[in-house]
Amino acid sequence: MYSYNLTVKVNPHVHEQWYDWVRTEFVPGMLATDTFVGYQLNRVISMGEADGRTYTLQFFCRDMKGIHQFQIKHGRNFQRLHAQRFGDQVVEFQSLMQIVDQSAHHSLDNPTFSDS
Repeated sequence: MYSYNLTVKVNPHVHEQWYDWVRTEFVPGMLATDTFVGYQLNRVISMGEADGRTYTLQFFCRDMKGIHQFQIKHGRNFQRLHAQRFGDQVVEFQSLMQIVDQSAHHSLDNPTFSDS
């Protein structure tokens, strides 16, 4: 299994707009490519947030062929969406990870953490 990872730093002035857009448009668009079997949105909490919050969006794919096809067919279009919509208010970089081990000990349906 592979994770196509986007790390995104979002300016506080556009945070709410970006967050809503990612959840209602960007993620559904990525999943509609039929490349990915799921996704995860994470907030990075180890970095200072004075100049914005940082998130990782991880999209899961079963094989490298799927990732390669996505990059050829859709990759630039999705990169362009961020730039067109938010300009320099959002900084993004991508990485590709291979998942070598995974466990789901607690139910993700009822998380025991807070947003603070």
